Amino acid sequence: MPLSVPPFLRGTCGDRSLPPSRPGRRVFGVTDAETLRRRCVLLDSLSAEQRARTLFALDTDAWRRWSNIHPYLMRHGLPLEEMSGAQRDRALALLRESLSADGFQTARDVMRLNDFIGMITGSHTEYGEWVYWLSVMGTPSADDAWGWQIDGHHLIVNCFVLGDQIVMTPMFMGSEPVAADEGPYAGAAGADAHARAHARAAPAHGHRDRASRRGVHRRLP
Repeated sequence: MPLSVPPFLRGTCGDRSLPPSRPGRRVFGVTDAETLRRRCVLLDSLSAEQRARTLFALDTDAWRRWSNIHPYLMRHGLPLEEMSGAQRDRALALLRESLSADGFQTARDVMRLNDFIGMITGSHTEYGEWVYWLSVMGTPSADDAWGWQIDGHHLIVNCFVLGDQIVMTPMFMGSEPVAADEGPYAGAAGADAHARAHARAAPAHGHRDRASRRGVHRRLP
């Protein structure tokens, strides 16, 4: 069976009924969604041919056609390597506004490490910092649903926006090697390395939290 055969699979509600095919609008007062819409000025800089490759209908099955491995499997959208420097900056601004500072740093390090693999293997047709595909689903809007996707080796980000609601899933970040110790990307670290760094920091934070709680308890009457 093809991987992208509609209808899309959906879960069930608590009463076993099917949920609506599209979520209803709820207001959370989050301003990031509006910032994302403004960041999609990337589209204004694309040629007609580039826009045709970048834009998809909101209900496209391209949402499910992504792959973590490096061969050109199920790729779609506009490759970052075919964009101008200014267009790439706008694409990265969209990624930056969608993720936390740590998340964006990890994503960029994954991309840099992908170029590092190309340097190690000599296969720059398969690996590279910009061998990633950007797709925009629907039309960026303050009210209507839309979203975007970046797809490539070890980096998959899906972002769905409805009003001021943002859903960032599925998402995948990985790397091999997990970090670069030398060369132009020395210091770049993939998701695993970032996770280990956070894990090492966690006990220290935990001790401080416990000490703070003890201090609070001692001050209680």
